[in-house]
Formats: sequence, structure tokens, C-alpha cells
Amino acid sequence: MPLEIWSAIIQAAVALAVAGLAAVQWHLGRAEERRHRDDERRHRDEAAAAAERRDVEAKAADAKRRDVEMFHWGTKVLDVFAETEAVCAPLVNDRPDRRPSAERLGWLASSLVDQGRLFFPNPATDHIQGGLRPMILDEVLRCCFVARHLAEHGADSDEGVRLAAHVHLAQRRFIELLQNEMKASLKDRLKVKAGPGVDPDLAKWRRLHSREVPGHLRKRLR
Repeated sequence: MPLEIWSAIIQAAVALAVAGLAAVQWHLGRAEERRHRDDERRHRDEAAAAAERRDVEAKAADAKRRDVEMFHWGTKVLDVFAETEAVCAPLVNDRPDRRPSAERLGWLASSLVDQGRLFFPNPATDHIQGGLRPMILDEVLRCCFVARHLAEHGADSDEGVRLAAHVHLAQRRFIELLQNEMKASLKDRLKVKAGPGVDPDLAKWRRLHSREVPGHLRKRLR
């Protein structure tokens, strides 16, 4: 075979080898690019999942801290409820004038209403600027108004028992509302159910029927 033909064959073989090597390198490069893209996508997904976990953990920590603070506030409110009920209808009839104690309880309950706004902002309304108080704070305000009424006007035995009944019933509603709040720490706090409001004039409050008065107070009605 002439030398020229061998040379052409060798050149063709070299060209094919170079082309094959180039094809292999191209495929290897594409595979490396795919691996690189997959690694980047995996890293992004892992970073996003880690950020989501941190966000959930932070919200859970905030909710737990809020519940602890709310619990301490709620125990102070319950102390005021209990003391106000006792001042309205004391078991010992020869106790000294209860008006100073009632006045102190009135301003203490008012302070607790304001502290409660840190946990329960007023629900927004379209027709009332500033909104209405949440229902749970209305119950604390009832206690405040009872104490102020007692400090200003005093009360005979029968009226004192009825005032104590109002406080006792408000306390029960407060406990239920507080329990419901602490069961849902991560819910949207802007969705607060508005209370109907509390009239500071106790003369306008509905007169409780004797069967509505708790048993431990009913037996003291005349």
C-alpha cells in the first residue's frame, strides 16, 4: 500500500481518536456541571430547611416565653379577683372599714388591665377608633369597677354578696378565656375577639337572680 494511503489512514485514525476524546471530555464536563448544579441545589434546600427550622424554633420559644409571662400576669389577676370577692362579702363581720382595701384593689385591677394590653391588643374595628377591649380584659375591668363602687359607695351585707357574685362569675370567665389563650400559643394574635364592654355604673348591671349566685355566697343572701 502506498505511503500516502497509510498516512491518510493514520491521520483519519488520529482525528477520530481526538474527536472521541473530545466527546468523552465533553460528556465528562456536562456530568460535572450536573453534579455541581445538584450540589448547589442540595445546599440551597438544606439551607432553606435549616432556616425554616430556626424560624419554627424561634416562634416556639417566643410563644413559650409569652405563655410564661401571661401565666404570671394571670396569677396576679386571680389574686385580685379572690381578694375583691372577700372584701365584698367578708366572712368576719367585725372587720374594719373595707373601703381603703377596695380602693387599693380598684387601682390594682386597673393596672392589671393595662398590663394585659401587652398580651391582648385591642381588636381593630372600623367604627370605633382604637377598637374595643378583648373579652378577657373586660372581666378584669369588672373586678376593677366592683372595687371602685365598693370604695365609693360601700355596700350592705346583701349587696356585698351580690357584688361578690359578680366578681366570682367574672373570675370563672377569665380563667376559661386565659386557658383558651394558652392552648394556642402560635395562633395569629391579631385575631382577638372583642368584648361587649363594661358599664362602670353598677346600677345598670343586670341584677343576678339568686340561682345565679354561687352556692358559697347564695346561703348568705337574705
